[in-house]
Amino acid sequence: PQYDYEAETKVVLERTRKMASNDTQKALLEYFDSKYTSILPLQIDYSIGAKDSEFEFWYADMVLVNTMYDAVLLVWKEKVRHNAARPTTIVHELLGDKLVDTYAGPLMQAQFIPATEWQPFIRTMPHAEYPSGSACICTAYKETMVLLNEGEDDIGLENPLTHTVPAGSSRTEPGVTPKEDIVFKFTKWSQIEKECGISRLYGGMHFDASVTAGHELCTGFISPVVELGKLLKKGDPKGAMAVFEDERSVEYRACMEACTLTLQSLLGTNSARDSSVLLSSLGCFSKKVIRKGPWLYLRMNESLLALSLSPGS
Repeated sequence: PQYDYEAETKVVLERTRKMASNDTQKALLEYFDSKYTSILPLQIDYSIGAKDSEFEFWYADMVLVNTMYDAVLLVWKEKVRHNAARPTTIVHELLGDKLVDTYAGPLMQAQFIPATEWQPFIRTMPHAEYPSGSACICTAYKETMVLLNEGEDDIGLENPLTHTVPAGSSRTEPGVTPKEDIVFKFTKWSQIEKECGISRLYGGMHFDASVTAGHELCTGFISPVVELGKLLKKGDPKGAMAVFEDERSVEYRACMEACTLTLQSLLGTNSARDSSVLLSSLGCFSKKVIRKGPWLYLRMNESLLALSLSPGS
């Protein structure tokens, strides 16, 4: 990006000055900071509100986790390529000890401080600024949920999806912020996408162009993943989202270990022989992750988060 850093620092410092007295913005940026405690629980709440079956929930969850994982890979590639500095670095290097009127720190509201003492409202991750990972991931989330719901942006439940931020629950300003309960209400998937992205600006973690670029980067790429998910839903092995052809590979052994341990936990057996028989009967990882037989999928990410079996398998 061709940043005008003098102009960008003015925008960041003024935006965080306003945020310093805005409990709603503080709550929003803390809420969306963790995707595991924001957008993923919203998917759970949606499934409950839509009265989805357990199978329908796990199907949507499987597709969603895969699209979000792909979004992380995509945005990380661009972060490495651009290697852009965060606002904290730019403000400190460009303005030095100049006094600036901005957010002064937890519980300090806005006041004049040396620019070298300025920090975002929450910690800044130690990786490149451009493009915004949160904006990219939340765009993938929105597009996945829209495609899974027949192209409808409206969430379409009787009541909005909600999240309550209790008074005094802030991690940065505990016991003080927010002054009273704040309730977020979401009626469109695009609303979640937009507020997730803009929250990164409220806190001072990004420049404007980074959030725009994150949304653009992850627009339109997830359709093939959703189509694979639809094949899996029909029991078609052509929808496999991962293929391990070499049984000697590290990936294959890692998947076998995850599969075995999960089956032992689910079925209450400690016998390696019993687990081996179960794996064989399910066709687990013989050539593809998904084979004919009971519903079986691997939620793919770097730590092989979970393996789930549908009821009656």
